[in-house]
Amino acid sequence: MTTWNTGDGVKVLVDEQAWRQVQELLKGHEAELQRMKQAIGAAGSVSQADQFMAAAMALCNHLATHMNAQRVALGLLQGRQVRVRAVNHIEKITRQMRVIVDMELAMEEALDQNVEIVYPEPADPGYITRFTRQYAQQYQAQSLLLIPLRKGDEAVGVLLLERETNTPFTLAEATTLRLTCELATARLLDLYELQRWFGARLAVQAKKSLAWFVGPRQTWLKVSALAVIVGLIGSYTIHGPRKAEGTCIIQAVNKRVYCAPFEGKIEAVYVEPGDVLSAPGQPDTTQPTTRSQAAPLAKLETIELQMRLASAMGEHLTALQQSYIARRDGKTAEAQMAEAQAAKAQADIDLLNWQIRQATVQSELPGTVFSGDLKHKVGTVVKTGEVLFEVGDPHTLCADIYIPEDMIVEVTRQQHGMLATSSYPDRKIAFQVERINPIAQIYSSQNVFVVRVQLQPGSDLPDVATWLRPGMEGVAQIEVAQAPYLDIWTRRLVNWVRMKLWL
Repeated sequence: MTTWNTGDGVKVLVDEQAWRQVQELLKGHEAELQRMKQAIGAAGSVSQADQFMAAAMALCNHLATHMNAQRVALGLLQGRQVRVRAVNHIEKITRQMRVIVDMELAMEEALDQNVEIVYPEPADPGYITRFTRQYAQQYQAQSLLLIPLRKGDEAVGVLLLERETNTPFTLAEATTLRLTCELATARLLDLYELQRWFGARLAVQAKKSLAWFVGPRQTWLKVSALAVIVGLIGSYTIHGPRKAEGTCIIQAVNKRVYCAPFEGKIEAVYVEPGDVLSAPGQPDTTQPTTRSQAAPLAKLETIELQMRLASAMGEHLTALQQSYIARRDGKTAEAQMAEAQAAKAQADIDLLNWQIRQATVQSELPGTVFSGDLKHKVGTVVKTGEVLFEVGDPHTLCADIYIPEDMIVEVTRQQHGMLATSSYPDRKIAFQVERINPIAQIYSSQNVFVVRVQLQPGSDLPDVATWLRPGMEGVAQIEVAQAPYLDIWTRRLVNWVRMKLWL
């Protein structure tokens, strides 16, 4: 048992073995605190400097003094090689010095293996010391210690300590130096990056970015980014057809509209929509609904007209008789008045005869009745100019395309394109622009220009006349120019932004 004085006059009996364990533990803590003190002191000398060379020299000089080392050198990785940046008590370093070149080879050996190298090496070191041994033998270095400077898990530099005396570096000294390197590396690297010129810093950052980009991490993210970049480059360099798109309506080229010649009742209707009208005097016997062009389409009642005609003829005859009697009696003024009444009555007769002839509505060209389902309206009154029938040739078709005003500026005659109807969207029909209406109109609440195009079905759609009908709607695209796909996809958005921002 051992008596232990606590310092306040109290004595405690302690077991000797426990006492020795406590003393050894205190010594270990004291050694640990001493190492931390030395490491913090070295790191403090680095943190006080504002320039990299000053910080590196301060570190090398501090370690040379406190570690009893004749030479302390700091090397940093530049590209694929280590370059010595500072040696204690040496202001200017040149690579013409042979010792510097050999020192860099030894540092590269430690950096490549990312291990601490001690010379003389132990019996089974587990690392290669070829250049370290050559350096020690050539420059009579009795003891060497090379510690990598790490940024994360990556070695970015090497600290070399050399002793000419036969005093090997102990494990405690290696631990102190390791802690010193961990504390000072970040500050040294920051100062080293700041002192480099802008181009070098930019190159380093670009290299890091490329290293991340071509590395094995975040594979799908990189593939997606690469696909986006390739897509953008391709959309800017690859050209395609820029198209003006709009709604289209199929129209008949030869179409005639027949209206009511005067106000009256419908007496009879002779045709229905879909009936085929042949050439004059040549009725089409192959179609059961075919009618000769000479046959009327419809007829208006003429009873009232005939009654008015008879009245006008009576007035005309009476006026002629009055004129004759007045001339005979020498009454010139009365004769002239009677003749004027006769002329007025004759004009009424001519008008009524014309209306009676026009009461029968007839088609003037062969074709198909497009509209005019009036059989259920027999006996009803129609107004003068009211549309009764539309007749046209369904085999000679064209199309009207309604192009928005933001696209019409590039549309010109003779341009080509394709259209497809809603009924047969898989059947594309080629066309050529025939004319462009110069005045805009409103269609589906949009300001548009009407473009008339001539259909060119071609050999791929020989039976187009059997299914294409006037009045069918669809979508048409006119090829207006060749442009990069990026311009094609963003043209409307760019124009909208320019309009809003007055660019």
